[in-house]
Amino acid sequence: MKTHTNRSKWIASALLMATMAFGAVTVTETAGTITGNGSTKSGSTFPIKAQSFEITLSESAAAAKTLTVILPVKQITTDNWLRDTHMRMSIFKGDSKEVRFTATTAANLAPGTLDLPGELIINGIPVPNTLKLTITQSEADFIVEGSTTVLLSDYGIKPPGMGPMKVANELNLQFSVTVPGTEKTETLLSRR
Repeated sequence: MKTHTNRSKWIASALLMATMAFGAVTVTETAGTITGNGSTKSGSTFPIKAQSFEITLSESAAAAKTLTVILPVKQITTDNWLRDTHMRMSIFKGDSKEVRFTATTAANLAPGTLDLPGELIINGIPVPNTLKLTITQSEADFIVEGSTTVLLSDYGIKPPGMGPMKVANELNLQFSVTVPGTEKTETLLSRR
């Protein structure tokens, strides 16, 4: 048992050192929100909210930056326990425990607008997806707002529900995250 604990501590230390060495910036749900809305075929809308998330921005090769967004499936809610249960049974039924977006870009992530192409993985199925970002600066902090659209059919998902409660194929997601202004942040999110 001690060997396993020591190995876990060593791995955690190595990951922390790698993160520090590459100047990664990580933010969680304490820094903002990832929300959205879905709609039913009858036209009523319902909220979608990530109760927990992790966003990491790090340096990678050739002055590029890698953005990774991870949403644990069990922490995605629609504010209705029955719909959440049905969603998890029909949409998130695979082995994948998270929704993940990854993008690597050499673009200047500075205040302004940017279309950031990347890959969105749901249920282990990767599909190209573009985040539409607006980056502003407030005092020392950076505010990153954006949106994207997800089509359930792109991931081989049949919209859950039945009759007028059947969910429409298209989900619209919005997010607003405050990234604390630090030396690492200013290196990765350059000022104009």
